[in-house]
Formats: sequence, structure tokens, C-alpha cells
Amino acid sequence: MDPDRPVGEADLAQLAEAVRLSPSSVNLQLCHLIVVRDRALLEKLAGAAWVLNRQKVSDCVALFVLTVKTDLRAKTVERFLDQLASDKGVDRSALAEMEAKAKGFLLGMAPDDRTALARRQAFLAFGTLLTVAASLRIDACQTEGFVAADYDRILGCPKRT
Repeated sequence: MDPDRPVGEADLAQLAEAVRLSPSSVNLQLCHLIVVRDRALLEKLAGAAWVLNRQKVSDCVALFVLTVKTDLRAKTVERFLDQLASDKGVDRSALAEMEAKAKGFLLGMAPDDRTALARRQAFLAFGTLLTVAASLRIDACQTEGFVAADYDRILGCPKRT
């Protein structure tokens, strides 16, 4: 939060990795991390923050924004498992049982419940982020004090899948 106290690239990468590795329901990683470091973009986002948070946003070294996936369907599970198979170097068919269970879990919920689940997963990931930041002695805080629709517009979130 101190603009004169730099945070190294390795530490920022470790924070992003902590979010990626954070536990999530059925391990689907239902949130997406956006790391904002561009000063002009931070100023725009500060303008969309509530008055008490504007200085924090404009002064920060990096703003970690967690967004949630709101269109959670079978494709969400399929894309995740495609990536998992690629990362682990396993045949995609070996994940058939996991796919069936994950789809059954996710698609057994009403759409609004899926979005609520994704929001809870984002809070878990953010808790992990704050814990790792504290362990690295990096000043960090959570804030919900912003106009979400403005952040979505500024960051191009409605266009993301």
C-alpha cells in the first residue's frame, strides 16, 4: 500500500500462483485473477472505487482483482479438464469419472447457486492471497468498496468468458 515500497516480480508471481493453487470446490477454479499494474488503469479503477478506497487503489503497486465466472456450464468443466490433462500430460479420457462427478455437482445447481458458489470460491482464493502476502511481509488489504459494473467495464470483464 506504500507506493514507495517496491514489490518484486518474484513476489507478485508468487501471489498470483497462490491464487491459482488455492483450494476450490471440485478444484474447478471458478474465479479469474487480473493483476493490474498499469498506472493509468489504476487511476481509472480508483475513480470507480468508493471515496475511502480511492487512495489505496491509486497508490498500490499492484491491484489483484478476482472475477467470478457467471456462465457456469458443462463447458466450464470440459475446459478445466482439457487444461488439466494438458498440464499433467495425461490422456483426457482418463478424467472421465472426474468429469461426470464435477458436471453432476455443478449442473445439479440452479444458475444463481452456481454464481454464488463461484463467489465463495473467490473469497477463498482471496484469503489465500492475503495469507501469502502477509507471509511475504507485503502490505495488502481486501476491499469490496468499488462499483462492480464500472470495474467490469474498465477491465473488459463482460467480454471475458
